[in-house]
Amino acid sequence: MGDVLLVYRIHPKEVEDLPKIREKIGTSIPNVAKLKSMEEEPLAFGYKILKLSVIVPDEEGAQERVEEALRGIEEIDSFEVELSTLI
Repeated sequence: MGDVLLVYRIHPKEVEDLPKIREKIGTSIPNVAKLKSMEEEPLAFGYKILKLSVIVPDEEGAQERVEEALRGIEEIDSFEVELSTLI
């Protein structure tokens, strides 16, 4: 088995929440995941999203644990998987 690169597009409830989200992601991501990068990306008219890249093992439940951690961050309005690929 290898590893899987997951790239998420995270939409904050408020743009001002991005620093809090970054901080909480750093402490919430399960040990099974390795944080690769977090970058702010402009979307439209001053609204920004956070692009999160993590590496997880190619095993059942790894992606679900990351997504469960993201759902637990109240400042996140929604998120979606932009990319999921074996590395």
